[in-house]
Amino acid sequence: MCSKRRTAHGRSWWRRRAHDRCRSAPATPLRCAFWPVHRTRSTGPAPRTVPRIRRQRAAGRRRPLPPPGLPVPPGDPERHRAFYTELLRRALKDGEWGSVPVAAYWAACLETWLGRWNQARDHIRQGLSSAERTGQVILTGYLRSLNAWLHAVVGEVAACRAEAEACLKDAAVHVTDSVRLAAQGALAFAALSEGRPEEAPRLLPSSPTGVAGTALGGRGSLAVFDMIEAAYRTFETPRARQMLDLWRRSGPQARACGTEALVLRCEALLEEDPDRMERMFHQVLAVAHPNEFERARTRLLFGERLRRARRTRFAREELLAAVETFGLVGAPLWADRAQRELDACAIRSSSAKEGWHALTAQERQVLQLAGQGLTNRQIAQALFISPRTVGYHLYKAYPKLDIQSRRQIRDVVPGDGHDVPGPADG
Repeated sequence: MCSKRRTAHGRSWWRRRAHDRCRSAPATPLRCAFWPVHRTRSTGPAPRTVPRIRRQRAAGRRRPLPPPGLPVPPGDPERHRAFYTELLRRALKDGEWGSVPVAAYWAACLETWLGRWNQARDHIRQGLSSAERTGQVILTGYLRSLNAWLHAVVGEVAACRAEAEACLKDAAVHVTDSVRLAAQGALAFAALSEGRPEEAPRLLPSSPTGVAGTALGGRGSLAVFDMIEAAYRTFETPRARQMLDLWRRSGPQARACGTEALVLRCEALLEEDPDRMERMFHQVLAVAHPNEFERARTRLLFGERLRRARRTRFAREELLAAVETFGLVGAPLWADRAQRELDACAIRSSSAKEGWHALTAQERQVLQLAGQGLTNRQIAQALFISPRTVGYHLYKAYPKLDIQSRRQIRDVVPGDGHDVPGPADG
């Protein structure tokens, strides 16, 4: 009995000491994660406080609050969102202001990842108010960097820069590299949104894990996909492949919720063979994306690759879908980029149409049969001409239609190519 009392007394002494040290410690993410358990010790009558501590400790064993420097958690994003939203609601209801910022940050990250930007902004406002009240500087920086990313995605680039510069200023004072990298990730995304991918590499490192062991946490842990796209657009394909390989070897980050489609998108983007690229992009679109914005980005990249491969008819379908989706989700800068690509397809289509009218009657016949997949020998038998004459007609028709290979014929032949007129007169 005496030993039990001594043990109980020792435990209570350690709890009091931990509580006092937690109150006097600086506002770190670790203190923020465990502060709700200590806070209940000094609030409310003892009979009600002890069960609350036990319940919160039990909940903490099931799923503790992670600090914001960690990547987006793996698993079902909707389930994580519901969990952190409920934690935020309880913290606000019970007045546990120390735990509000970290719960609000993760709830906002997951709302952003699911494409619910208005709800994410509401969580950010709640988290910022509590973080500034309790002096949690690091969490304030993380919340503001996430807010800067939201400004960039809806086209408010000036507000994004102002928010990110404020984060960088605070990070320089408090020496928080993780917040600095998160703010630079938002600026890199803004540069990519404005069509200036050459500015992104100087803002963020090549490694998805950060610099000198400093991790890119939360939404910033997914900035590597923006960097891969920026490297591709600046014709630095080897560096893009290197970043993708680093991401695959980064352990738990590669299993973050919803990243499978983004990894497959990068692989398809870096594929050089046009036929294989097209198959890979179709596979990507068949995979569930985390939100419609990311799916529209996939369609935009697919449309750009198809247009450069001179498959304009299929490119227009993807680009039209991308323009519509960007408009619906409220991403005007990305909608403008997709519209410019679509306009380029229209110019290409009109020039091909003019070239079709410039063909001779027999060149049209040869192209219509070639568009059905017939070989030169089969076309020669159908039109009662020699295979060499068929090759000559194709050689003369390609420059008029601005095409370079046989598989592009289907994109420029009007109609379905099954109605073939008879041989030309003379």
